[in-house]
Amino acid sequence: MATDAIAVRLDHAGGYSAEVVLPYTIVGGKISYGTTVAVEGRHAIFGR
Repeated sequence: MATDAIAVRLDHAGGYSAEVVLPYTIVGGKISYGTTVAVEGRHAIFGR
């Protein structure tokens, strides 16, 4: 099921990497947020 979401990828020089997704819906001009999900990132900038 597709939904709108804010997605952020975070890489830290110290080796930490995460991908965080916050789904949301807008109904009647009001924003409702879903459950935030975070998983290990890709280590795309600094490697492991």
